[in-house]
Amino acid sequence: MAKTFRRTRQRESVRAVIEAATRPLRADEVLFLAREQVPELGLATVYRTLKLLVDEGELAEVKLRSGATRYEPVQREHDSFFLCDACSRAFPIEARLTNELALPDGFTMRRREVTLLGTCPTCSENQAHSG
Repeated sequence: MAKTFRRTRQRESVRAVIEAATRPLRADEVLFLAREQVPELGLATVYRTLKLLVDEGELAEVKLRSGATRYEPVQREHDSFFLCDACSRAFPIEARLTNELALPDGFTMRRREVTLLGTCPTCSENQAHSG
C-alpha cells in the first residue's frame, strides 16, 4: 500500500511549479520559482519533495549530460532534449529518428534518449549583445 503524505504549502508550491513549467526543471530552479509562493522554502525541502513526488510516481527524473537531475510530470515525460551550453536549461524537443538503428549483434534497445547541445535563444541573444 502506498504511503499517503500530508499536503503542505511547501509541497503544493513545488508541485505547482513543476506542473506549470514548459520544460524539466533542476531543483534550484524549482526553489527559485516556488519561493514566489512560499518565501521561506529551503533547498532541502525542495529535494525531499521532489524525491517524494518521484517515489509516488508523479514526477520523472531527467538525467542529462550536464549532471544535474531535472524533473517533469510523468505524463509529459520526454526522451529528447536540447541542452543549452550557456545556461544549462533543458528544453524538450521533437526528435524524429528512424527506428532502424544499426545496433551491434546481440544488443537490444530498451529506451532511446537524444540530447542536442548548443545555445538557447535567450543565451544567443545575450552573447550577441555582450560581444
